[in-house]
Amino acid sequence: LPRPSIRLRLTAWYATIFIAMGTVLLATSYAVVRHEFRDEQGKVHVSVEELTPVESGAPRIRVKIAPGIPPENTNSVRTLPAAEREAYIRARNAYAAQVNAANDRALNRVLLAFGAALLLVTLASVAAGWMVAGRALRPISRITSTARSISDRTLDARIALDGPRNELRELADTFDSMLARLEAAFESQRRFV
Repeated sequence: LPRPSIRLRLTAWYATIFIAMGTVLLATSYAVVRHEFRDEQGKVHVSVEELTPVESGAPRIRVKIAPGIPPENTNSVRTLPAAEREAYIRARNAYAAQVNAANDRALNRVLLAFGAALLLVTLASVAAGWMVAGRALRPISRITSTARSISDRTLDARIALDGPRNELRELADTFDSMLARLEAAFESQRRFV
């Protein structure tokens, strides 16, 4: 198999680094959201009211759930009569089950949204990486085409790469100085002959 181009390899590196960093960011965000969901779950309050007794003489109990449930071991719950305490525990457990189910659904939607966002942004980063790598490597094609066109009759050709002083400019300048030395050597040989 032919080796992939350096542009393709650079794009793959950019995408791999982006996916790794994006995964860490989204996993951290998901952990924070999950912690907040779990932390808020216990912060509800159940109030138990005794209504007027019915004909059988047994009191009816109405349970209201509002923000701020006290735990089962608090004084306000421990001092309740047994029937009310059992009603409270049943209501608290039912509420906790509903909250857990709702939280799990919401967390699954958040995870799905995070996954979709990571996929879309990764595709965008691959396209951007491809363009950036092409732009960064453009001087190499100029260097290559100039090197291919050089012969003993065209030793006066130079790359003359402009732009910022970087590794590619240094390579082009080195190649130009090598061509100048070769041209001088060929000219010296012609004069000698």
